[in-house]
Amino acid sequence: YSTSFCGGMKYITDIVNALVEQGVNAKVVRILRDENSERQVMGELRTSPVVFNGIADMLEHFNEKVFSNGIVIAATNELLEPVNSLCTLNSNLKPLLHSQSYDPGIAPDLETRKLMEENYSKFPVITNAWWLDEVVKNKHNGKTIGYVRPGVDLELFYPRNRDDGDER
Repeated sequence: YSTSFCGGMKYITDIVNALVEQGVNAKVVRILRDENSERQVMGELRTSPVVFNGIADMLEHFNEKVFSNGIVIAATNELLEPVNSLCTLNSNLKPLLHSQSYDPGIAPDLETRKLMEENYSKFPVITNAWWLDEVVKNKHNGKTIGYVRPGVDLELFYPRNRDDGDER
C-alpha cells in the first residue's frame, strides 16, 4: 500500500534492482488505499512501479500491466489476502509471503496474531534473516524458500583493513 522510502522499501528496491539487472521481469506494485493516496516517487528503483487504484483494479488489470505468469510476492501479511485472491484467479501466478520480521509478535490483537501464524503454514515464505526462517519452519511448520539478507551497496561502502580495530 505504500512505497514510501523506509528500510523495508529500500530492501525491496535493492532486490528488484538486482533482479532487473539480471534480466528478470521484476516489478514493484503499489495498490492505492484510496484515490487521495499520495503517489510517492522512488528514484532509486530502476523500473517504474505499477500503481493500481485499489484491490479491484489490481485483480482486474494485473495480468496486462505486470505479468500473467510468475511469482507474486506479498511484501507484508496485510497484502497476502489480495495476492492470494489474484493467484486464485490465475493459476499461472504463485503467491509468496515475504516476512521482514516476526509479524505475529507485533500483531495488534490476538485474532490478527492467529491469522499471521496461520499464514506462515499456508503459504511459502521468504524471510530476511536466518532466525526468522527457522521460526517459520520449526514453530509454524511453514515452508520457507530461504532468506535474503539486506545487502550493502559496495559502490558506497567497502571493506577496509580492520586489523587496527575501529578507526572512528
